[in-house]
Amino acid sequence: MKRFSEHYRWWLRRHQAQEACRTRWSRKVQKFKRKKKFMTASAIEEWHTSYRRGRLERVTISGEKQDVPEILNLEINYEETADFLRRLRIGLRRKDGRRDHTPSRRTKKIGGYWDFARIKQISTEVALIIASEYESAQSFVRHWSPSAIDIHTWDRGVFNLLYNIGFFELANVDLKNSELVIESKNFKILKLVGGKLSDGDVIYNLFEKLCSPKELGFGDDVLLNINSAMMEAVLNSVEHAYKENNSLSKYQHRWWITGALDFSKRLLKFVVFDRGKTIPVTLNTWDRYPAVQRVFRFLGQEAPDPKDSSRDGTAIAAAMAVGKTSTKLPNRGKGLAQIESVTQFCQESKIRIYSRCGSYEKTTRRKATHVNRNTAIGGTLTVWDVRF
Repeated sequence: MKRFSEHYRWWLRRHQAQEACRTRWSRKVQKFKRKKKFMTASAIEEWHTSYRRGRLERVTISGEKQDVPEILNLEINYEETADFLRRLRIGLRRKDGRRDHTPSRRTKKIGGYWDFARIKQISTEVALIIASEYESAQSFVRHWSPSAIDIHTWDRGVFNLLYNIGFFELANVDLKNSELVIESKNFKILKLVGGKLSDGDVIYNLFEKLCSPKELGFGDDVLLNINSAMMEAVLNSVEHAYKENNSLSKYQHRWWITGALDFSKRLLKFVVFDRGKTIPVTLNTWDRYPAVQRVFRFLGQEAPDPKDSSRDGTAIAAAMAVGKTSTKLPNRGKGLAQIESVTQFCQESKIRIYSRCGSYEKTTRRKATHVNRNTAIGGTLTVWDVRF
């Protein structure tokens, strides 16, 4: 084998040294360019704080910021609240919508987020629906953990309500050791409970954990009546809402309940929500539907069409008027009338029912009212407000 000459070996070593210098210089140039590009992008992009899995990080937003209404309350701001719930449900079901909540490991960027910092007021029932939507989204993708953006700028009342109801736990945002958690002495709310079957013990235990009926001045008859009303609402969701409903996945065949106690307003609240078929859709399948038809014929009108959502409020009012169930169980039979009976046993109470695009309200010693809405809430929501 022929050996290289001494001159050629000297030239080869010099050439390798020059190439190494060029490589180091090239790396410096590329690093400077990246730094300049990063500084330019940082001047344009706004930095945000992301709280995810117990860690606080700085991230930038590369997508759009989704607006959230300042008042999330179905009673005083129905249309904007229902539209937000609809957009949230669609966004969480989309694959890219869920991915937007998770920051990229390389660039620490988030595609988009819901600006919860804009919320100034939120009701217990809306918080329950939001938490149920995130719990359902968890069933679609494993190990999915959304981020809480700029959580330090959230309204303290909104944050405490969402935290106590279990929203952050369902979204895998670990806030157990966070200094942001503040307990309130005047307001108490229980973590939401979900299930697939009707369990009376779960509902009764919910009432016992929230308060003592004797301390609020309630008798045993009031406790029994509230428990029966909530049980009937859960039973209706099990027997009607998810019956032969194949369009929903098995993870969505659930109901959620919670309770809240406000000492400053002397208000006791219970909420039941399910995402199955609504009352206007299942009305024509009930065994008492002929009685509903007779009522409308007496009024000179046609019974509401399940496919038409423009008369959902009227359909709910008709169902409450007939007040019969099709479960045919020996311990049942009052159905929706049992749900409304709380207003008869309590001196000052109110029941609100939202189902698809309709709402129904009944207050003690007042006539029931109903409204035909434009936007659906994605299920059936029942709220009891009892003064003590």
